[in-house]
Amino acid sequence: MTAATAKETKASSNHVENLDEMKVEAEENYVAEQRQQLQLLNARIVRKRLTNNQRWGVCAMCSGLVHNMAGLVACRVGLGVLEAGFGAGVPYYLSLCYKRHELGTRVSILLGSSPIANCIAGAIAYGISQIHSHMEPWRLIFLIGK
Repeated sequence: MTAATAKETKASSNHVENLDEMKVEAEENYVAEQRQQLQLLNARIVRKRLTNNQRWGVCAMCSGLVHNMAGLVACRVGLGVLEAGFGAGVPYYLSLCYKRHELGTRVSILLGSSPIANCIAGAIAYGISQIHSHMEPWRLIFLIGK
């Protein structure tokens, strides 16, 4: 075999390998595009079908299903976005329903019930953590407690 023939054979085999790689890349791109389209479709369906409270519950439950730190951070950011308007929104909503002299009592009931709810939630979390399951107790708390 001559040197020129060996170079041509090597070049043609590299060309075939590059074509195979290009086919694989094209298939991966197609799969990625289809996945993105499905995600957008799912997002549209979720936006139309679920209320904000339901989205919050789904996001909180997904915190118990994650397998890495990036997933947990994404779930917690989603919860933060969904909870952002609650602190200012509830007193505003109450101000639409009650007169000015009644509003203080209603807001104090709302704010005063938070420590009581935290005490009850702590007891429930302790009970959930005592469940023997194939899942870690912190995952069960996110799945059951929300």
